[in-house]
Amino acid sequence: MDREHPDARRRGMEAPEERTPEPPQGRETAPSHGRGMEPPRGRGVELPRPRVMTMLSEIPDLPVTVVKAGAGYGKTTAVGAYVRQSGLRVQWLTVREGDRYGVRFVGRVLDATLPDEVPVAEAERVRHAAESPLLWTASARWAAELAAAYVHDDTLLVFDDFHLLDEEAALLQWFDAWLRDLPPHVHVVLLTRTRPTLPWVDALTLRGDVLWVREKELAFTADEVGFLFHGVVADDPGLPALERSQVDWLLRRTGGMALVLAMLLRDWRQHRSFERLQAALADRTPIPAQVLRLFTGPLTAEQRAFLQRASVFSPIDPDLCDAALGRRDSARLLAGLERRGHIAIAEGGQGYELHPLVRETLTAGLDPEERRGLVERAIRWYSDRGELDRALRYVFALEDEARIADLLLPHIPGHLERGRVSTVQDWLDRLSDATISASPGLLWARAEVARHANRYQEAQASFAAARSLAAARGDRKALAQVETGLARLYLDTIQPARAALHIREARAHVDREDVQGRIAIAQLAFENSINQGRLRRAERLLAALRQLEGASPPDNNSDARLLLRTGRLQETVAVLRPRADGDPADGRSALSHREATLLLALVHAMLGEADKAREQAERAHRVGHTLQSPFVSAVGFIRLGHAFHLQEPRSDAALHAYQEAVARMDEMQVPRGKSEALLGLCLSHGYRGQFALARMYAQESIEIASAAGDLWMASLVRVGFGQSAVMAGQFAQAVEALRRCRDDFGLCGDPFLRLVSQIWLALALYRAGDRAWGMALASALWDTGRLGAWFLWERPTFFGLRDVAAVVPMLQVFRQREIDPDGDSDTRHGTGRWVRAAVRILERTGCLDVEHHPGYTLRVRTLGGFSVWRGFSEIPHKEWQRDKARKLFQLLLTNRGTLLHREEICERLWPEADPETAERDFKVALHALSNVIDPGRPGRGPSVFLVRRGALYGLTEAAWLEVDRDVFLACLREAAGEPDEVRRREVLARALAVWQGEYLPEVRYEPWCDSERDRLRMLFVDACVTFARLCCGQQRFAEAIAACERATAVEPAWEEAYVWWMQAAAGLFNRPLVMQVYRTCERVLRQELGVAPMASTRAVYEALVCRWG
Repeated sequence: MDREHPDARRRGMEAPEERTPEPPQGRETAPSHGRGMEPPRGRGVELPRPRVMTMLSEIPDLPVTVVKAGAGYGKTTAVGAYVRQSGLRVQWLTVREGDRYGVRFVGRVLDATLPDEVPVAEAERVRHAAESPLLWTASARWAAELAAAYVHDDTLLVFDDFHLLDEEAALLQWFDAWLRDLPPHVHVVLLTRTRPTLPWVDALTLRGDVLWVREKELAFTADEVGFLFHGVVADDPGLPALERSQVDWLLRRTGGMALVLAMLLRDWRQHRSFERLQAALADRTPIPAQVLRLFTGPLTAEQRAFLQRASVFSPIDPDLCDAALGRRDSARLLAGLERRGHIAIAEGGQGYELHPLVRETLTAGLDPEERRGLVERAIRWYSDRGELDRALRYVFALEDEARIADLLLPHIPGHLERGRVSTVQDWLDRLSDATISASPGLLWARAEVARHANRYQEAQASFAAARSLAAARGDRKALAQVETGLARLYLDTIQPARAALHIREARAHVDREDVQGRIAIAQLAFENSINQGRLRRAERLLAALRQLEGASPPDNNSDARLLLRTGRLQETVAVLRPRADGDPADGRSALSHREATLLLALVHAMLGEADKAREQAERAHRVGHTLQSPFVSAVGFIRLGHAFHLQEPRSDAALHAYQEAVARMDEMQVPRGKSEALLGLCLSHGYRGQFALARMYAQESIEIASAAGDLWMASLVRVGFGQSAVMAGQFAQAVEALRRCRDDFGLCGDPFLRLVSQIWLALALYRAGDRAWGMALASALWDTGRLGAWFLWERPTFFGLRDVAAVVPMLQVFRQREIDPDGDSDTRHGTGRWVRAAVRILERTGCLDVEHHPGYTLRVRTLGGFSVWRGFSEIPHKEWQRDKARKLFQLLLTNRGTLLHREEICERLWPEADPETAERDFKVALHALSNVIDPGRPGRGPSVFLVRRGALYGLTEAAWLEVDRDVFLACLREAAGEPDEVRRREVLARALAVWQGEYLPEVRYEPWCDSERDRLRMLFVDACVTFARLCCGQQRFAEAIAACERATAVEPAWEEAYVWWMQAAAGLFNRPLVMQVYRTCERVLRQELGVAPMASTRAVYEALVCRWG
C-alpha cells in the first residue's frame, strides 16, 4: 500500500498556491526548466581539490552518488566545481522548505528531469497523479518512464540539502520509487547532512553501484593542506612556507575541514605566520567556538552534557558510554547525533568520532579529575573485554610517563610478534629519551623496531645501550633478550658468523628454567645453519626440535626454506600449501620474505607455474595488508612481477610491478629489499633487448646483496644477468657471471639453482663457440637426472629457460657423439647415459628427428594485428623485404594443419600472372620467407617451420611455432570438453583474453582469408555468449554484460547476446537497462535484417520487466 499522501496531513493548512499553468494553445510541450537549476557559484576563497575532482569523476559511471557530510566540509562547493567542468548536462535542484509539499516537489523534479519537447499531456498526467493518494507511487514510476523515453543524453541531477526531506516519509517513498526506475544514463547526486532513508540506494550500495563520499573523503589530506598553504607563496620563494610538521599539526587540529581551512588561508595570505594560525585554533578563540556552535548549537543541554563526557573516548563506543557514564541509552543518542551530522561514523564503522576541534574544546571543558577518571574507566573496560590495543590507546592520556612505561612494557613483545611495529614505534616516539634510556626493555623495543624497519645500524646502537644497562643492573633476563635480538638482526642481514656469536651469548644468559627461551635459541640456531650452508647440521637441529617436548621448528617457514635451498621444490610446495591455505594472517607478526604465500609464489615461478605464482603473489598482498606490513606487500609486487614475466617476458605488467616494488622499498628505506626487484628489472630489460639497463640494474642489485652478506641472492642476480647477457649475445660476460654463480650456489648448498646456472652456462659456452660447452652440458644433464628436474628442459621457468627451443641445437650436436657398444660415448664429453639424457629431452620436446633447429620458438600474433617474433626479438617490417613473402606466410598460417598445392598458392597470391611467372614469384617469396623466419638455416636448406611434400606446402604444427589464433582455438576446445561450469568459464575467460581483434586485419580484402576470419568471428561471438550464460548462472553479472557488449560490437544482430545481456541487467536489478537493451535489439534487428525479435526474446523481456510490475 502507498504511504499517506504528503499533502493529506496538511489539509486544513493553506500551503502557498503553486498551480501548474495551462499549456498555451498550439504548443503541446511541457514547461521549460524552472529557475534554480544551475549549480551555485563558489564564494570566498577557492580551494583547489584535484583529488576530490578525481573521486567525483566516477559520478557518470554510477546511477547514484551520495555526498554525506556535516556543514563546513564543502560538499556543495566541491560538487558544484565538478559539474561546471564536467561538460555534462546538469540540473541542480536545491531542496527548500516548501518542497515538503508533495506536488510542488514532484513538479520541480519533473522540471529538472524532462526536456522541453515532452508533451504537456504526459507531464500533466504525472502531476495530476501525484495529487492522488492512490496514484502517488505510480506517479513516481511514470515520471521515471518519461525520463527513459525523452532524456537521451547523459544527465546529472543534483539534489542539494536533501536532508530537509528526512522527516517526509511519503516524499522519500516517492523519490525511492522514481530513482529505482530511472534510465541508466540519468545519474542522481544527493548532497545531504544525513544518511538518506532510501531502500533502493541501500540495495545499490550492497552491489557496489553507489559512490559514497563522506567527511573523510572531503577532508583535506596532509599533501593538500601543504599545497594549499604553499601555493600562495610559490611565486615568491623568499616568503615562508609551512613545514611538514606544521602541516601535520594543522591537519590534526582542523580535521581537514574546508570551512576552517578557508578561514585560516585568508589569514595566512595576509600575514604568513604559523604562530597566528596556532593562535587562531587555540582554546576559546573564535574559530573553535564557531565550529563548536556549528556542531553542537542545535543540541539540548542533556545532549551537550552527554557529548562532552563522551568526547574523552575516541572512537565513541555506545557500550563504553553506557558503562563509563552509567547510562542505557547511549546507542540511541549517538545514532541520532550521527544522523543529524553532529558526529561521524568512525573509520571502519566501529563507533563514532567528533571533529578534532569539537572534541578538544569539549574535553578541555571537563574537570581534570573527571577526565582522568573517564580515561581509567576506558582502560579497564577495554582490558576486561580483552581488547588490549584499544585499552593501550588511552594510556598516554594519563600524563605520567613512569606509569605509562609500566603499562606498556608487558605488551611490547606481543605487539612486535604480531607485526604491530608501527604501534610500538608510536609509543616510543611519545616517550621521552630519558624514560627510554632508563629501561633495558624500552631500549630493546627501540632496537627491535629499528630491526623490523631494516635500520640495522640504529638497531645495533640501541641493542648495545640495552646490553650495557642490563649488564650494569645484572639483569640476566634482559641480557638474554638483547642477545636474542642481536642474533635475529644478523639472521635478517645474512651474517651467520655474527649471528652464531650472539646465539652462544643468549644461550649463556638464558635461565635454565626458561624452557621457551632455550627453544627459541635452538630455533635461531637452526635457521642460522641454513644461512651458513651447513644443511646437514640444520637437518639435525630440525629433527631435534621436532622430538623435543614442547618444541617445534620455528613458525617462520624455515623448514620450507631448507627444502627450497636443497632443491626439493615439490616438497616445499607440499609443506607450504596447507600453511598458506589455513593461515588467517592475524594474531602474529609478519614474516618478511618468509611468508608462506611469498615463498609459494617464488617456488611456483621456479617450477614454471605462472598462474599459481600469480595467485600466491596476490594473496601475499592481502596478507601484507592484514598484518600491516608494507614490506610483505612490496615483496608481493616482486613475486607478481615474476608471474607476469614468466607468462610474457616482455610484459609491461611485470616491469611496472618491479618498479612499484622498488618505489615502495625506497619509501620504507629498505635498500636490501630492492635486490630481488632489481633482479626482475634486469630480466625485464634484458628480454627487451636493453642490455645496458639490464647490466646497470644487475650491478646495483649485486652490490646491495653483497653488502648485506647475502651470497645466495647475489648469485641469483648473476643468474638473471647471465640470461640477459646470453640474450644480448654478450657471451664473455655471461660465462663469467654464470660460472661464478654456479660455484657460489654450490657453496650455499643449493643444487637446484646450481643446475639452472649450469644449463645457462652450457648454452652461453655453446653459442660462444667454446669447446667447454660439452662438459658443461654433461654436468647439467647429470645433475638433472640426479635431481629429477627434467621440467627445466621441457617448459619455461622463471630462472631457467624461457624458450625451451633455445637448447635444441646444442642437444642435437651433443647427441651426435659416437656411442660405443658398452653404452659409453666419446670420453671427451661424458658417458652414454648423458647422451641418452639428451635424446630423452629431444624426444619429449618433439625435436628428436629434426635435422636443423634455429634455437627459438617463432611466435605469431594474428588477432587484432600481425607481428612475428623470433624467440623474443620482433621481426621489423623492413626485414620482410617482399610483401608477397609476408602474405605467403599469412596464407599458410590461415591454412595451418593443411598442405596447399603450389598451384593453389600461386592462384591465390598471383591470380593475374601466367603459371610460369607465378611459380617463379612463388619460389622467390618462399625463399624470402625462409630467410625471415629462419635466417640461420644451413645453405638454402628447408626451414624447420615449413613443411614440404613434393608440390605441397604448409607450416609445421610443432610447438616451436606458436600462433595466438591456435591458442584461442585450443582454449575453446578445452572449454567445450570441460564438464565443470566454473572451470569452463575460467577457460573461456582465457580465450576471450587472447582475442585482441579481428583476424589478420591487414589482409582484410584478400578473399583467401575471408572464410577463416568469419569463422573466428563467429566462434568469438559464440564464446562471448556462452561465457555470458555461464556468468549469469554464477551471478557474475558485470562480466556477463561486458561479454555481451563485446559480442554485439562484433556482430550487432546476434540476438542471443541481447537475451543474456537483459538477463544480466535483471540480475543487477537494473530495469531501465533491460528496457534499453531490448529497444536496442529491436532497432538493430530492424536495421540490419528487417525483422523483429523472436517470440522467445520478447517473452524473456516481458518476464523480466514484469518482475517490477
